Amino acid sequence: MRGVLGSGMASSKVVWRAGSYYSWRGTPCRPFMTDVKLSDFDVVQPDGLVVCDRAKIGEAAIEGTPDLIIEVLSPATEARDRREKRALYERFGIPEFWIVSPNGFVEVYALDEQSRYPAPTLAGLDESFTSPRFPELSVNVQDLFEDVPIERPVLLAPPGGHGSLTPS
Repeated sequence: MRGVLGSGMASSKVVWRAGSYYSWRGTPCRPFMTDVKLSDFDVVQPDGLVVCDRAKIGEAAIEGTPDLIIEVLSPATEARDRREKRALYERFGIPEFWIVSPNGFVEVYALDEQSRYPAPTLAGLDESFTSPRFPELSVNVQDLFEDVPIERPVLLAPPGGHGSLTPS
């Protein structure tokens, strides 16, 4: 079933667990699921975010650049999350940006010295990754997906009917 992770409670669980990694470490950082006002003309609604500067916490939205933004992919948002939002986050200098896939993968983008997002770090269910923004933070991807339904890729037969198109 496509889009399970991108809807409702499953998406919230993943985002909250990811953000909670930060707040559990005794920092002023806190996870949020709210709007982000990057400018008067640029307001986004990421699936989740982490803010470490309490001065950015407004009444109706986060005002300014969060320390981390998390986008959970769904069929309806994947293209926008990967292209438009990624470009916007890079332009506004979001230091770290995660794309969480319903297949159990996380793509971690971190700004480089030129304030650009190079190729992401990829981590699957059986892996952990270290946050570029907070190097003391190691995230086990399996923990993010605990009790969350994961979409398994559909196995397709290639032309000729033998084997699978899914990488081994």
